[in-house]
Amino acid sequence: MIIYSLIDYLEEKEIGVVNETIFVGQLPFDKSNIISVMYSPSADSNPSLNVYEQTVDIYGRFTDSQVGYQKMLDIFNLFRAYKNYEIDGFHIYFSLPLGAVNDNDRDVKSRKLYSLSTRFRYRLLTEVS
Repeated sequence: MIIYSLIDYLEEKEIGVVNETIFVGQLPFDKSNIISVMYSPSADSNPSLNVYEQTVDIYGRFTDSQVGYQKMLDIFNLFRAYKNYEIDGFHIYFSLPLGAVNDNDRDVKSRKLYSLSTRFRYRLLTEVS
C-alpha cells in the first residue's frame, strides 16, 4: 500500500520520524507536534493498466501554530507538482496538493490543527502480495 511508502519518504526527507512524529491513520491524543497520513476517497483506478490514483489526507497537530504551519508547508512544497519520482515500490507520475494548507482551528488542548490533501498518480514497480 502506497501510504506506508509515503510515510517512509516523509521520514527520508526529514519531515519527521515514523511512529514518533509521523503516523498512519491516527493522531494519538497524548502526542503533540505530529502528522498523520490517511487515505481519502479517490477515483476508481484501472489495475489492468497498472496505473492508480489515490488522494491522501495529511493532518497535523502542533503546539506552536507557526511551526506547525511551516511543517505542513514543507510537505506541501515536497509534493507540489512533483513529477516522475520513485518511492519504495512505486513510480509516482505526479503528486499534486489539492489546494493550500487548511487551518482547522484548535483541539480541546489548544493545539493547532492543519490538513492537506494531495493526489498521487502512480504505478507499482513490483507486484504487491
